[in-house]
Amino acid sequence: MNISEDIIKEMSKFGLTRYESQAYLVLLIKGVCSSKEVIESVGIPQPRIYDTMMGLERKGFIEIKEGRPRKFRAIDPETVFKKIQEDQELIVKQLQNLYKKEYVYYESPVWTVYGSQNMINKIRQMIRETEYELLLAVPEELIGKIKGDLKKAEERNVFISTVLYNHAKTYPDLRNVWIFDREVPAMIIVLKDRDQGFACPYKFLKGEGRVIDERYGILIENKELLHILSDFFLNTIWKTSRRILEELDVRSKSFVHIAIAIHEYKKLEKEGYNVRAKVMGKRTGDNMPIEIEGNIKGVEESSIIHRIVIETKDKQITVGGWDSTKEDIEMEIITLYPTKDDRL
Repeated sequence: MNISEDIIKEMSKFGLTRYESQAYLVLLIKGVCSSKEVIESVGIPQPRIYDTMMGLERKGFIEIKEGRPRKFRAIDPETVFKKIQEDQELIVKQLQNLYKKEYVYYESPVWTVYGSQNMINKIRQMIRETEYELLLAVPEELIGKIKGDLKKAEERNVFISTVLYNHAKTYPDLRNVWIFDREVPAMIIVLKDRDQGFACPYKFLKGEGRVIDERYGILIENKELLHILSDFFLNTIWKTSRRILEELDVRSKSFVHIAIAIHEYKKLEKEGYNVRAKVMGKRTGDNMPIEIEGNIKGVEESSIIHRIVIETKDKQITVGGWDSTKEDIEMEIITLYPTKDDRL
């Protein structure tokens, strides 16, 4: 019997095997048949005929009349496919109910980096990808492994401030990089712009550069945790370290931490520079993005407040740092433009 391949393919969409489709079509055309007649019509192998007919009966396509021989009859296609449609509608309804449920998925805010070399590779990657500001607190042993990356970051005009632990004897030969020394080591920290932070135990490196491979570090990309790590770096490590090298750099620089920007502004002001600034951030009142440009007229700094006052063409605007509420703008990036022009 010649049966259209297109029909067989279409019927497979309803869960029928090729043999089941062939057998059902035979019964539609010939009416009541025995298994032998089905085999003779479409060539279904004898060992497969029982499973084929039982499958059709189980799926609701045929009826079986017991006897010798057993007889099979096709159920009206309209009845069959109406039942299939009802079943499909029921399944869709059940799935839709699942789809409408609001599941909350929590993605870990912290990634773990295992192995000394992987940690060094991650630090180097962060340095290479830094766009504005790079803050580090590292042992002297690590500098040799990342010096080339620091040099390239410096050439990209990235601001770099490095705290070296435990009375470092050598310092990276880099221009325009702030270098501090801290007698008591804390954890190793690398802060890339305002989007990534890395931290691991100080004993990540030990002795003559011997690396302890069982150590691991954490990579943070969550804003709230980055804020905590940044505060720890600035208030516990950076502000308690001794300045070794802090040359005046009169190129324009961009900063993401307001405490660092204020520190740079004070240096420039002390040397007689006026400073113009461009700020990108958001208004604290409604969180809408904003960009302003003007002259810095003053700063306010304490253990809990960091504020810059900028005079634009028509008014003075206060700029704060991370999660500011009292200032007009929460700063995300500030660029300082030093000048000796007294007209500012």
